[in-house]
Amino acid sequence: MGSSRERIHACLSHQAMQGKGPMSFDETLNDPVNLSAFKTFCVQDYSTENLLFWLEVEEYREIKAPAYRKAVARKIYNKYIRDNAPQQIGLNMKKRKEIGAEMIKDPDINLFNDLQASVVLSMKLDIFPRFVDSDVYKKLIEMKFEDRKVVTV
Repeated sequence: MGSSRERIHACLSHQAMQGKGPMSFDETLNDPVNLSAFKTFCVQDYSTENLLFWLEVEEYREIKAPAYRKAVARKIYNKYIRDNAPQQIGLNMKKRKEIGAEMIKDPDINLFNDLQASVVLSMKLDIFPRFVDSDVYKKLIEMKFEDRKVVTV
């Protein structure tokens, strides 16, 4: 049997996958420190395209000016969606064509919603479990527990 630290990490990893641990998937995306650690892991794991797509779509949704929104939509499309995109995310040809057709019009704020939801599910089921088993996650959890320790005088 492993050390108590290994047993604690295994327990925390299992809890995190159930959304009950010290850090759920949603907490990972919504906390800047957690997100930074997740980005670091994604770079090490060569799995950045889904996270970067999610981040860019989050920013896209905040754009109010239609002309600027259209330019950013085109950038997102060219970077992640079009055939042979440099950081192509997984989607079927039908969805790719649907989004491509929307690019001709003035794209609305919700253009990437379905695709973003699919990417989030992929990250949650594929990348997050590997993150939870990584050294990056272990160090993050240790740092968070260190921050919570109470010093008595």
